[in-house]
Amino acid sequence: MIFKLFVAVFKNNMINTQTTTNQQTTLLDQKRLFDQQGYVIVSGLLSTSDREALKTEMTKTMLDTVFTRRGVTLDTNNPENLKLLTDPKMRKNTLANPSGIWRNNNTRDPIVGKTTGMINIHFNEMILKEIAFNPKFYQVISALYGTINSET
Repeated sequence: MIFKLFVAVFKNNMINTQTTTNQQTTLLDQKRLFDQQGYVIVSGLLSTSDREALKTEMTKTMLDTVFTRRGVTLDTNNPENLKLLTDPKMRKNTLANPSGIWRNNNTRDPIVGKTTGMINIHFNEMILKEIAFNPKFYQVISALYGTINSET
């Protein structure tokens, strides 16, 4: 569930769930949609600047995990460097060891999963502040799942 909210946060054009009278929905309406569809997109939880800062932080963490920690000098603030993960020609032209994105040079053992691209960001300070401990997220999650000792 957190993943679904997290993904919705990073959409450039957030979709407001609207009623048939074209008015903004309440949390109760969103709860009904969530119960029917299994997901709901909630806009306005993060500002554009916060989303951009989170995107930059995640890019930096990804590049640091795969390259910098393994001794490769790379500008972790440049999102173009993410192409090194998928572009063999760029890796060959840029890196001393183009196979360095895999453990022990084994293409079946990537440092970052090929299918998900997941990185360990659970204890990243910015993620904790902007996502995990954000009261706006807590309010939405509470409305969707209820709180302890509630009947919601």
